[in-house]
Amino acid sequence: MASEKNGRVVNQRDQDDDKNALIKERNRLLLRKNHLMSINEKLREENRLWKTRYDEVINQYRRLKHACVCPVDELKFAITSPSEKAAESKDKNWRQSTNDGWLSLWNVLPHLSPMTNIPESIDPPISNKRIRCLQVNLQHRKKSMERTKRIIIERDIDIALIQEPYAIGRTSPELYGVPTGYTAFHNLSENHTYGTAIIARNSLRAKLCSYGRNEVTGLQVRHREKVYHFYSVFCTPSCTNVSNVLSPLLEQTPPTSVVIAMDASARHPKWNNGMIYRKIDQRGKEIQRLLSQYALHLADQSLFKLNYGPGNYACIDITLGGDTVHFHEWKYWEDSALSEHPLIFFQVE
Repeated sequence: MASEKNGRVVNQRDQDDDKNALIKERNRLLLRKNHLMSINEKLREENRLWKTRYDEVINQYRRLKHACVCPVDELKFAITSPSEKAAESKDKNWRQSTNDGWLSLWNVLPHLSPMTNIPESIDPPISNKRIRCLQVNLQHRKKSMERTKRIIIERDIDIALIQEPYAIGRTSPELYGVPTGYTAFHNLSENHTYGTAIIARNSLRAKLCSYGRNEVTGLQVRHREKVYHFYSVFCTPSCTNVSNVLSPLLEQTPPTSVVIAMDASARHPKWNNGMIYRKIDQRGKEIQRLLSQYALHLADQSLFKLNYGPGNYACIDITLGGDTVHFHEWKYWEDSALSEHPLIFFQVE
């Protein structure tokens, strides 16, 4: 009897050991599964970034290919050196022939329309490009700030309007991750986790607007004989009245030239929330009233008109403009800023 009892005890211990071994193996496999899922997510993210970069390279290649289709013989003749011109005929006006050369060259460059008259100087014309803008809420994340810095450089952004940026310090916080050749503008206080900032290219010679607070940052920019006022605005979740944030801004700034990039946390079908939220909340009603009162227009495009729309996103980031502000190519970028908010790109002229 004793030997039989001891045999049962040994069998029970073996079963317990096998059970514990199985549990350990299951936990190990679960950890391995989570690790593989994390790697898969990172690879998918990198794949999206490379796909976007690939599309940009293809588009640039097509533009350059189109630019190279030109009458080569005519171009060679048009830009012959002054000495050759003088050798052919001393009576010919060299400056006129050189200007004719610039004319032929301009006509084959992309995005430049033919010039009817050439200025006295033979320097190439200054580009009249639009202002390239980026809008994003970074949720006060360091990695998001680093990713945004890289995107600003790679995508040739002129102005980045940021909500909840990552800053260092408490009494006098400084913005983290400002690219070389750019300047950061902000009114950040000790509560800078809910603040705003604007990063602008130095060549724009931007100036900080007189009105500003922790959650409102304004920038004055002169471009192509027009003055724009860019504002980055964050309506905190505790904000009970949007008018308290926007009304002082609009009263002290010419509404016709204002550009407002705002995390509104408001729901209204006009900025695509109707596809997710059927009800209009109080913030949505208030912003709609301000649009009518100050003659502002919405830059946000309907999702069905865009090539890409972020999934599981409530579309609470909106872009507003005055009467004289013209928006172009407003869209969501597939690139991720490692934030729950998508990157928004648009151009202004």
